[in-house]
Amino acid sequence: MSPGAPESGLRRQFRLALLVVCAAGILPAQQVAAPPPLHLAAGDRIQIRVFQTPELNTTTQLGATGAIVMPAAGRVRLSGLTIAQAQRAIARRLWASGYLLAPQVTVLVKRYAGLPVTVLGAVRAPGLYWVRSDWDLFAILARAGGLEAGAGEEVLIRQPAEGKQSARTVAVSLNGPGGAAADIAVRPRAVVQVVAPGQLYIGGAVKRPGEFPFPATGLTLLEAVSLAGGAAMGAGSGRTWIVSTMPNGRRIRRIVNLGAVESGRAPDPSLEPFDLVYVPMNTGKKTLIRGLEMAVATGAAIITGLIVFRR
Repeated sequence: MSPGAPESGLRRQFRLALLVVCAAGILPAQQVAAPPPLHLAAGDRIQIRVFQTPELNTTTQLGATGAIVMPAAGRVRLSGLTIAQAQRAIARRLWASGYLLAPQVTVLVKRYAGLPVTVLGAVRAPGLYWVRSDWDLFAILARAGGLEAGAGEEVLIRQPAEGKQSARTVAVSLNGPGGAAADIAVRPRAVVQVVAPGQLYIGGAVKRPGEFPFPATGLTLLEAVSLAGGAAMGAGSGRTWIVSTMPNGRRIRRIVNLGAVESGRAPDPSLEPFDLVYVPMNTGKKTLIRGLEMAVATGAAIITGLIVFRR
């Protein structure tokens, strides 16, 4: 039809119908990305067929270096290639050897070998897990038995180099906004490390000194002291230490009046993971308490002696 000729009714109806179909999304092929083809790797078992040359047909496995050895072609490296690329690589080698003028090669994958993903850190079953393609982060953690009780929410993922992209490490928060962690694809040969939860150290004149897990929701000084059972008798809470370690390794000590915090006369300071809280003993109170303890012990001994004497 010439550019100036009027469009026929049938052609016009067909064109309008096609526009409606595309607008309705019935033909979304141009919008849907096809999944990337899998690449061959060491351990894959493949079947090679050469058209009208049965003596070259073989079933073999890619060795540790990702190569195969076949008649007339010799050693051919196939690791990292798609099926179509592997077929062309074998055909080129057969043509270069002079065995065939126009080789037609078909490659079928009999079995894909797994590729390792290393899972470390605060999971129930750390170790190597074998995958073939990209995996969802939560699926990988589920394969490792899930998180340990009290595990932190930060995960470090070291993705391997791929193409022109070098290896890189990304930090992901499992409780990040919008479920961002669910969108992270873990590639084969990646290393996934669940960061262990932070700790808090409480010592000195408290009832239960020791090491305590630092919750993801944070912790204040009063909450920390309550974890340790509260201050012990004779504690010099007026000069409680909070020792923090800076990123450069330098330690900073703050002195807080715990009694003023408990009475509401001073704000309750927030703590950071791996802080040390130390409640010192009041020397004067300690001497007084020891004197009272000795007096009580002496009085008990005297009373016991009197009871024995009276008997």
